[in-house]
Amino acid sequence: MHPSLSDSFNEIRVRNQNDIFDFIPFGHPYRPMTPAILFVLKGTVVLKEQINTHTLYENWMMIIDTSSVYEVLEVSEDLEIRLLAYSRTYLDQIAIQLNKIKVYDNLKKQLKRKFLLDAYEMTRLIRNIDALVLYIQSESKMTYYLEIIHHHFIVILYHLASIVEKGNDEEFDKLTRNQKILYEFVQLVASHYLETKSVEFYANKLQMTSRYLSRVIKEESGNTPNEIITQYILNEAKAQLSSTLNPIKSIASELHFSDQYSFAHFFKKHEQMSPSEYRKQFLT
Repeated sequence: MHPSLSDSFNEIRVRNQNDIFDFIPFGHPYRPMTPAILFVLKGTVVLKEQINTHTLYENWMMIIDTSSVYEVLEVSEDLEIRLLAYSRTYLDQIAIQLNKIKVYDNLKKQLKRKFLLDAYEMTRLIRNIDALVLYIQSESKMTYYLEIIHHHFIVILYHLASIVEKGNDEEFDKLTRNQKILYEFVQLVASHYLETKSVEFYANKLQMTSRYLSRVIKEESGNTPNEIITQYILNEAKAQLSSTLNPIKSIASELHFSDQYSFAHFFKKHEQMSPSEYRKQFLT
């Protein structure tokens, strides 16, 4: 069993199959507090990211970001994973050692969210991550404790960046024009769904009419732009209702509903229960 990290250094956390649900709870949407990279060494994980469902098998890795809402849908009994989580503030603190290259920003911008590694490359990454755990668990017994952790973490980040940047431009170039529009639309929704529900807003950003955007999105995804925007809003609402104690009135305001009642009407229309009824399922 992979050991948990010492509480003495909380900027980086490594989890395994025994405590992954401390990071992403099972069975309901959740927004991670810190970015992370998930590595599957054995078994299967089915993970929903906003409107997309990912099935990860042996030697797959996936980028997890705080701007998305996730839900663990299924895990196999033989699951073995590592989840490398770290704070953005910590990354900013060591940015000068990265030659001001925003490695994680580069990871976020990738067209793909999950990557199949060859067994040798996965082994090298996991060995580096497990070594990082050992250094962190040594606490401050070593003279250059923090420096060793910083540099070891940087090595892992550069290794990850070298993996995900391979062929990204080629991947995007292979898309048809309509596929690129869908991709750019979803990226915009991910960035702005907390601000606006207006399809016209996204059409203007993409410099096209709402009618044209709606036709392309429906043809490429099977969903209308409104349905995609709605799913993002619902995921956020369910994540807050199940994982926080934020008042429903505050959640309604954050999601740009005119009042708590219009939010409740919206939620019940799509989930067949009120926000308070949904929240009660997760109260302990």
